[in-house]
Amino acid sequence: MNCELASYFETQYFRQKWLWGIILMVESILFIFIFPVLISANTDNFTTIQFLFVILIWLFFIVVFPLWIFLIRLDTQVRSGGIFLRFRYLHINWIVLPFSEITKAESITYNPLRDYGGWGIRYGPKGKAYNVHGNYGVLLTLIDGKKILIGSQDHLNFCSSVNQFLC
Repeated sequence: MNCELASYFETQYFRQKWLWGIILMVESILFIFIFPVLISANTDNFTTIQFLFVILIWLFFIVVFPLWIFLIRLDTQVRSGGIFLRFRYLHINWIVLPFSEITKAESITYNPLRDYGGWGIRYGPKGKAYNVHGNYGVLLTLIDGKKILIGSQDHLNFCSSVNQFLC
């Protein structure tokens, strides 16, 4: 990534209460059912490798997975070279959508579940989506007719910034 200044920048995190409620519920169930087994583990029932494997799986779901979800973020930038997207901790490099490949950008309200099957990097009946939360975004129409939705909490400014480069 070069030092070019972005005309638009947005960072979004997965901070929905319902998502963290589900994660907390799953963690509670895992804790309630697996922790007593680990505490009372009899060496006759578990080999050392089995015991370590269960602990590692348990730690992954109790600590690593929720921490990873907490740290993931969608970075969106509009620069003279195009639209730059990256899900931090999923993508190593930026996804670049050059303006030369975009024919239209429009600010929309959408239904994440119905139109794209949820949040994250999604493929749905209306095309591909990069979204984190909410139901606002910018719908891009590419030269080949494909559509890409980029979710945004500031969709009007995002769309305006993109359209400045499309003229």
